[in-house]
Amino acid sequence: MPTPNAPRGPRPDQDAEVASFANTMPREYRQRHHPNAIWHHSRTSADRASAVNVGTFSPGGLTTGVPLCVVADDRPGLLARICIGLEALNLDVRDAEAYLRRRLDGRVEAVDLVWVRPTGPRALAPWNATESLAEIKSVLNVVVERHLEAGALLERVTRAPTNVGHTRISWVMAEGLLMGVDVETQDRPGLLLALAAALAHERLNIVRSVVKTMGKRAVDRFYFCELDGTAVGGDRQTQIRARLLEVIGRPNVELGHASPST
Repeated sequence: MPTPNAPRGPRPDQDAEVASFANTMPREYRQRHHPNAIWHHSRTSADRASAVNVGTFSPGGLTTGVPLCVVADDRPGLLARICIGLEALNLDVRDAEAYLRRRLDGRVEAVDLVWVRPTGPRALAPWNATESLAEIKSVLNVVVERHLEAGALLERVTRAPTNVGHTRISWVMAEGLLMGVDVETQDRPGLLLALAAALAHERLNIVRSVVKTMGKRAVDRFYFCELDGTAVGGDRQTQIRARLLEVIGRPNVELGHASPST
C-alpha cells in the first residue's frame, strides 16, 4: 500500500549523502532498497536528536503495511523494546528488517524498518502514519530509554498459544562471527516481540534480521552474536532453540539443516 504523505525524494546534489549512508549499511540492505528509500532512512538517522527517531518512506512495490524507519543507538533488546512500543500503540508489525551500521563517529546505530498495520481502536478510523510520527517517536523514546532487564522483556510477551501448527527451525551458516536462525511458524500478533525477547533473554545481540508475513505464516530470519561481539558457540543452539520454542508454543517442530547465508 502507498505511504500517505510520503516525504519527497533526494535532490541530485544529495546523492553523495545517500551513498555515504548506504556504504555504512550491509550489502543486503543496499540490494533491497532503492536510492529514494535510502535517502529517507539517511535523513531519519541524520535528524535524530534523541534516543530514537522515526520516519516514513516509500519502499516501492506491494507492501504488507505502512513502512516506518526507526533509528536508535544499538543496545541489548532494542528490537524487542521497539516491538513493545508499537504494540502499546496498537500497531502490529507485519514485516521487518533490522540492520546495524557504524557511524562516522564510531557509534553503532540500529536502523530498523517495520511495516505496520493499525489494530484495535486505532483500526476503527482512517490512520495517517505521517501525522502520528510524533506520537510514535515519543512512545518509542520512553520504552527504549527505560531500564528493562532481559527477563522483563520476556514477561511482556503474550502467552504462547497451545496449538500453533507446524514450526520449522533451521540454523543458517552466516559470515564472520554471526550465527543465524530461520523460524517459520504460524503468524500471530506479537510474534516478532516474542522471538526478539527470547533472543534478548539469551543475551544475544541481533545484528540483522528479515521478518516476512506470508498469509498466515511468518518466516523470520535472525543473525546474532554474543553481547560482547564474539561468536555464538554451537553448543548454545539447543538452549536458544528451547527458548524460541517456549515463546512460540508447543508446535510440531521440524529441525532444518543449516543453509547458506543470503
